[in-house]
Amino acid sequence: MPSEQIMMRSLASLSRVDQTRIRTGQLDDEDWARISGTMGILLEKRNIYIDDSSGLTPTEVRSRARRIAREHGGIGLIMIDYLQLMRVRRSPTTVPLRLPKSPAR
Repeated sequence: MPSEQIMMRSLASLSRVDQTRIRTGQLDDEDWARISGTMGILLEKRNIYIDDSSGLTPTEVRSRARRIAREHGGIGLIMIDYLQLMRVRRSPTTVPLRLPKSPAR
């Protein structure tokens, strides 16, 4: 998912404004107030980093996370969308990674 779409969804969720209304620009004064307040909080903290690169290996994710932690003083959470699409290098000494096709219930 592109970083712009992730931010749009996050903004809609945090501000409690319908995503379609944000996308189409059909916002009333209350919606604008909620969005402005949410944007103020997000800009003040400046602690969200989105990497929408595809096909990364676990080693590449770790490397990028370490760089961000070093540059910005730590990481509180890492989220990976579509973990099943992550590339895993195969070698004779590793066990193949098997992931479920759908989330366990």
